[in-house]
Amino acid sequence: MNPGRELDALVAEKVMGAKITFGIDYSRQNIKLFDGCGKPPTYSTTIHAAWKVVEKLRHRNFSFTSHNDVGMSGSASTPGKGWMAVFHIEGGPMDYTYADTAPLAICKAALKAVGAIE
Repeated sequence: MNPGRELDALVAEKVMGAKITFGIDYSRQNIKLFDGCGKPPTYSTTIHAAWKVVEKLRHRNFSFTSHNDVGMSGSASTPGKGWMAVFHIEGGPMDYTYADTAPLAICKAALKAVGAIE
């Protein structure tokens, strides 16, 4: 799963509760993704937008943990090469997610937490 507009739209819909409409704005030659009026926030590429995802799930009683300096396999053998993130509800599974950047790890973990991806 790569960062970008499609992932941002999926997070907006499945995690943030936005209604997504797809269509083409021929006057601007680009695709409308977010409530029919432009692009969704850049959840998967900017930490400021990704942190809104964290706040949204915290309001839904998820706890959040993240850590940097992890290898993509989850080991600490490759310092500075990745991020780990997990959203967790007490008594539920802890399914860790790894990505190259913090915003991407947050988005993937959030989508797992709400059951939108495995």
